[in-house]
Amino acid sequence: MMTFPSKRKASISGNLKRLLSGLPLIEALCILAILFIYLPILVLITFSFNDASIGIFPLQGFTLKWYLALVTDTRFLETTRNSLYVAAVTTVVSCVLGIAAAFGIAYHKFRLKKILARFYISPFFLPGQLLGIALLSFFAFLQIRLSLFTVMLSHIVISIPFFYLILSARLQGIDRSIEEAARDLGANNFQAFWRITLPMIRPSIVGSAIIVFATSMDNFIVSFFTIGADSTLPILIWSMLRRGVSPSVNAVSTILLVVTFTAAVAVNRFVDVKLQLV
Repeated sequence: MMTFPSKRKASISGNLKRLLSGLPLIEALCILAILFIYLPILVLITFSFNDASIGIFPLQGFTLKWYLALVTDTRFLETTRNSLYVAAVTTVVSCVLGIAAAFGIAYHKFRLKKILARFYISPFFLPGQLLGIALLSFFAFLQIRLSLFTVMLSHIVISIPFFYLILSARLQGIDRSIEEAARDLGANNFQAFWRITLPMIRPSIVGSAIIVFATSMDNFIVSFFTIGADSTLPILIWSMLRRGVSPSVNAVSTILLVVTFTAAVAVNRFVDVKLQLV
């Protein structure tokens, strides 16, 4: 009886080898990469519907009780509300600042233009730990108490590059003679922007907003350094994981996964521009 699992594993391994041996190398590597990326996610989703309190195979039965338990969990409801609040404010403020930055750099010529453009996208490339520690030190220097407010400020810093990159790339593909024609016909600057430019960049704005909202909802590293006594959904998941992986953790993670996947689909629908790092 002790050798049965080994024989079963050997059989599965042999079947996989025979399957991959009939494929070209590139296709086989692609299949292995997809399995490596998505198999753990599928296992997580599967265990979130498992009736057992521990993640084991075979599954003990299908259930929604772990999701229903979240609805009555005050911690989950509070942290979800906090995450939604932070993500909404971050999206709106980042949108305004990102649009202003994109238009200012794309439509004006000045000496430090390239340096300022790199300054706007620099948070995009900084490690999360470094950025979190830097923001924590900055708030401590200004004696600002850590709260959801500091989390929002931190998320705005890391979100502006998304708006700037996507909108600046979109603005480069717009024929500015259309705006000039609108002004020649009597439109002022605001009317030309509202009726001509905004409809052309609206899909990019919507796509950028979706990316920023989903990124803010999922952010853990920067939030961990700047949140203080409050909590968001990723922080709740981390605190739950300290006691081990439970079906409740799988359920919360699955919800975040659905939000992120929905955002990715929406972005693919709205955004169709080539990003260029200035």
